[in-house]
Amino acid sequence: MAKKPAKKSAKAKPAVAKKSPMRSPLVWLLIIIVAGVLFPATMLLIVSGMVPTLVAFIVDNHPRRHATRTVAYLNMAGTFIVAMDMWQSGDDSLQRAAEMLGDPINWGIMFGLAGLGWAIYYTLPPLVLSVKTISNDVQMKKLKQRQLELTKEWGLEVADTAPLIPEDLIADAEEAMKAPGEQRKRTEEDKDKDQVAES
Repeated sequence: MAKKPAKKSAKAKPAVAKKSPMRSPLVWLLIIIVAGVLFPATMLLIVSGMVPTLVAFIVDNHPRRHATRTVAYLNMAGTFIVAMDMWQSGDDSLQRAAEMLGDPINWGIMFGLAGLGWAIYYTLPPLVLSVKTISNDVQMKKLKQRQLELTKEWGLEVADTAPLIPEDLIADAEEAMKAPGEQRKRTEEDKDKDQVAES
């Protein structure tokens, strides 16, 4: 008695990447609260200085948060410069933190580096795109020149079987083929010699 065909196993479900706990806003809020209790003066400086990062997070709609990351890294650097100045003074009290926040220079450092992050975010991608476009144009010109050389050497039959060749390139090749060239003659002579040798 023939065995019944085994049932096909259910398709394996694609593995879903687990979300890192560090990406949870609740975890970050808990870290800020604990750090605020342990280091109140430092957290006052950091929270005040990182306001541009919070703004970037609110207005950034990209899934990968490119603007937020760019602004946050430089904003954090500026904030830690001010915080290190307070740490080196040996006074990390809330009064000292308030004095640091009362200095316009410190605000200029923290917000200035955040502004530099915005400048990088808005200027660097178009610059990279322009360089890439120029590089592609140069490469395209080289390929068109190579196609033209091949068409001159092997005739329009090659162009007819290559639909991706631009029409202007085919027109240039037709003009080049009006006057018989020495290279084409040599190619035909070589073909004749090969046929004679094979026979």
